[in-house]
Parts: sequence; structure tokens; C-alpha cells
Amino acid sequence: MKTLTLFLIIIIPFFCLSQCLSGNCKDGFGKYDYGYATYQGLFKNEKPNGLGTMDYGAGEKFVGNFTNGQEDGEGQLFKKNVPTN
Repeated sequence: MKTLTLFLIIIIPFFCLSQCLSGNCKDGFGKYDYGYATYQGLFKNEKPNGLGTMDYGAGEKFVGNFTNGQEDGEGQLFKKNVPTN
């Protein structure tokens, strides 16, 4: 029972904070707030897919290609707004 309660405390706020902010977040170009980061770019099957930017805040972001919701292939990682290798 404790495990279920802990699971619900962690998972429910995550889903409540996640939302499409603009555009087509299913199959097209849109902006989506995941709660821990904001993604702007192409979507396919409701997941980041193609070129986009995942902004984690505090100057940390990934600009590049996404496949099935994951950072994939070519891209640039920024830390404190400075590109890294």
C-alpha cells in the first residue's frame, strides 16, 4: 500500500503539469510543457520526433534531432547557455 501511495504522489503531479502549450503536439509542430522541461519542435505519435529544442531551464537545453521522444543523433547541448561538445 505504501508503494502505491508513493507511486501516485510522484506520478499524478507529473501528468497534471504536462500539457500542450501551442500548435499540434500529436502529429505536427508544437510546444509542450513536460513539467521538468519544455519541448518545441516536430511531433509524431504525440512524441518529439524530428528537429526540436528541449529546454530544461537555467540555460540547459538540447537543440537537435529527436526520435520517438528521445534525443537522437546530431544536436547541440547547452549548459548555462554555452554550447558544449
